[in-house]
Amino acid sequence: MSKQRHRKPKTEYQKQRQQHRAQSNRHVVTFEAQLSPEDHDEILRINRTVAYIGRRVTAEARKRLQQLRRRNDYQYLVSQYGIIKKKQETDPSACLEQERKQIASQMDSIQEEVGLTFAHLRHIGANYAQLGS
Repeated sequence: MSKQRHRKPKTEYQKQRQQHRAQSNRHVVTFEAQLSPEDHDEILRINRTVAYIGRRVTAEARKRLQQLRRRNDYQYLVSQYGIIKKKQETDPSACLEQERKQIASQMDSIQEEVGLTFAHLRHIGANYAQLGS
């Protein structure tokens, strides 16, 4: 018979931190190097700049995604896309591929209008990079 462990309940901060780490795609790399103080400061400056740009681009993407989700036409297309996808799963012989592609292209055009594409976000990141240098 094994003993029961008494674990402390997780705090709200620990739960949020665990959730953030599960969703994060960033990895930490540790290494040693012989650097002069100037090189060390330069690396830290670059690190701060990259982190700043990442935060700004992420914030802008979230803002634009919220704008996109509030649009009625986009909400309608998402619901129609889901309906067609479920129909395809239940009846694979149904010829709904063309409809699904048409809805997907309409969704892409709305994303383009809102400015929520990789090209737009890369452009925003490049603008912040120019400001940082």
